Amino acid sequence: MGPYMSLIDRLGKLRATATELVGKKPLVTFIEFRGIIRADDSNKSTREGSGISFSRYSDIIGRAFQPKNLAAVALIINSPGGSPAQSQLITNQIRRLANEKKVPVYAFAEDVAASGGYWLALAADEIYCPQTSMIGSIGVIFNTINVHELASRYGVKGVIVKAGENKARLNLLEEVTDEDKQSVQKLVDAVHELFKAWVLERRGNKLTAESEIVFSADVWTGKTALDMGLVDGNDGPTEVLKQKFGKFRNKRMKLPSTRSGPIRRLLGMTSPYRPPNASEIVDEILTRASVTDFRIG
Repeated sequence: MGPYMSLIDRLGKLRATATELVGKKPLVTFIEFRGIIRADDSNKSTREGSGISFSRYSDIIGRAFQPKNLAAVALIINSPGGSPAQSQLITNQIRRLANEKKVPVYAFAEDVAASGGYWLALAADEIYCPQTSMIGSIGVIFNTINVHELASRYGVKGVIVKAGENKARLNLLEEVTDEDKQSVQKLVDAVHELFKAWVLERRGNKLTAESEIVFSADVWTGKTALDMGLVDGNDGPTEVLKQKFGKFRNKRMKLPSTRSGPIRRLLGMTSPYRPPNASEIVDEILTRASVTDFRIG
């Protein structure tokens, strides 16, 4: 498994031995990341408690590293990805605390850890998933729509007042130019380079597949991901953590609870205590039909 992996195992076993000497089982805290990674809008009650964001998870990440005699932190991940900035903010906090506390971190993917979900998993020293998980999608995508031809057909014209030459790039009512596409491509490529650098920083000495394949944005099963060096094994958290610590205590970090009615659940709106009003429902639908989608995926 290499000297680096051995160091991680030795650190975990040392902590396990220390806690046993004082009469306690090793403690492992669990953080669950489920859903799409996107920024919270705290001003919109319709979006509270929805998905994965730095503002929603920052507090419980901090609390996960606080207990005394902490043996490890386990990340449970089931996410197809989303915002690159939110993914980076979360993983930066995890790595900072792991280094400060000298605590190993283990990631366990469930159905999917792709795109930003895999970015989150890279915060761990070791990554595990079932053979049937979907892993990878190390790429970036920018989606938008343009209705210039449709608008022209019906005599609809956009009115644009701007300051700054490039402020109206990819306006949905204006014709998209090659310059517009090249500008966005540079942005997408820049984020992709950051994603690749993060993968190489965390997995570089473990990767066995060619870079062209790893960074093609394809998705693989957990079995293939293990062969490629994207993950460290196909076991689950119970098997892995028992092997490393023997009998251990676990503490699951809980997010603030919310309650939602049937309409909110249908739209993925989880704000507590009251039904949504009409404007909130319309706003949520329009948000989900946004003309621009920029994410790692």
